[in-house]
Amino acid sequence: MRTTLVLVGIVAAVFLVPVIIGLSRDNALGYDEALYAQATRRWATLGASSVSGWGIHRPPALPVIGVPLYLAGSGEEWTLRLSGVVSGLVIVAAAWRGGTILAGSVAGIIAALATAAASPIQVEATSYLTDLPSTAVLLVLAVLCLEVLWSPPPRRRDFVLMAVLAVLAFYIRYGAALDVIALVAAAAATRPRAIVSREAAFGAAVGAVLLLPHLIGAGTATGSPYGILDAARRAATGDGGVPLGDYVRWLPFDLVGPVGAGLALLAAAMAVRFVARPRDIDEPFRSRGLFLAGAAGLSLLLIGLSVHAEPRYVLFPLVMLIVLGSGGLGRVVTGPTRRTWAVPLVAVVLTVAALVGLQRTMAVVGDRSARWDWLRTAGRDIAVDARGGTCSVLTSDVPIIAWYSGCAGVNYLTGDEPDRLSLLTGSRRYIVERSDGHLQPDDSAMRGLTSDATPWRSYRDGFGEEVARVFRLAP
Repeated sequence: MRTTLVLVGIVAAVFLVPVIIGLSRDNALGYDEALYAQATRRWATLGASSVSGWGIHRPPALPVIGVPLYLAGSGEEWTLRLSGVVSGLVIVAAAWRGGTILAGSVAGIIAALATAAASPIQVEATSYLTDLPSTAVLLVLAVLCLEVLWSPPPRRRDFVLMAVLAVLAFYIRYGAALDVIALVAAAAATRPRAIVSREAAFGAAVGAVLLLPHLIGAGTATGSPYGILDAARRAATGDGGVPLGDYVRWLPFDLVGPVGAGLALLAAAMAVRFVARPRDIDEPFRSRGLFLAGAAGLSLLLIGLSVHAEPRYVLFPLVMLIVLGSGGLGRVVTGPTRRTWAVPLVAVVLTVAALVGLQRTMAVVGDRSARWDWLRTAGRDIAVDARGGTCSVLTSDVPIIAWYSGCAGVNYLTGDEPDRLSLLTGSRRYIVERSDGHLQPDDSAMRGLTSDATPWRSYRDGFGEEVARVFRLAP
């Protein structure tokens, strides 16, 4: 018992220390974070506040989940970001449980430590985004699959819970539908009898009922029950390249850290062996391993071919591969031909991984602060200048400026009205011109927009470079 508590404390510290340090940097909200923060504030204030920049492709669950955090923290950003911290802890716990089910306690410890030390997961835990919460729910679902699909029939009543988790992950992030499809396909391939059962059918029916509000809402808003999903797909489409190549290029540091990437590659090699030499591997390790590898591989394929590349999009399949790789490594360490040298070697590697994860997380969080914090300063300066009156801002960074200024935000490039200045309302009107031209018209068009405006403030980023100028329009 004492050993278990010590291990839990070590794993928690490996994850929480860099996350807490990252939260203490108090970075400005990013683009998507600010959107979800505005939506949460609207729910918390029962519609008394507005949301600038929201699109129909945004899922509804995170703003609702964030309401208690918003109210408890009186709107403080760090309390909203606790959703990421809790989700990260659930992900680490799910990795531990998955590894333990697959190959015993040593595999569970390796999976938990490798996941906890992954800098990309630590960084996302300091954010108020949908990716980590949906990944946490999906991993709990995957762990349930490892248990239920290989258990006697009475355990199959949990198919209802599994359906609820699948739908919850979808409502948190629509892209989770691809991961759920991958899980169902892998389950059907490895445990067909469990899937073709009355309990599974009942669970599917429950899931369908829970999806009805989405289907009805999509039909009302777009004319098609799949309209919102199509909007989400179009919003996440890449620039014409193959996103899968970006994920390969980002190995090993930018996805799940070097140790996590190594375990994922080991998992891929194990999957090949499971197929090529099935009689050499005992059950249920082989079939469970094939389930994890199949679900992860299909998920990576679906995501890597259909939406633009973002490291946080593939956390779910990569953590599943970490679990599988940890299972293989755990069996090496504890098998009949036990290798005594392997235990201290694994301990040293995981210790180094924890230190590397800490250093890289601090570097990424510091870089975000240097690049983004000027937006918070600009938004708050506008709020002070507007003095609580009605105001609006023309800007590329609509949700961020709207969150910090309290003004209505108008973007440059989308919408039916070509004259963007005509959309600015209120007693105070502003234009934020970014030096890099991000999501802005060309220089000639920008000069036309600012020709009748008065230069007001300029802003520099954390590297000392001028990044934006703010103009005021006459009332």
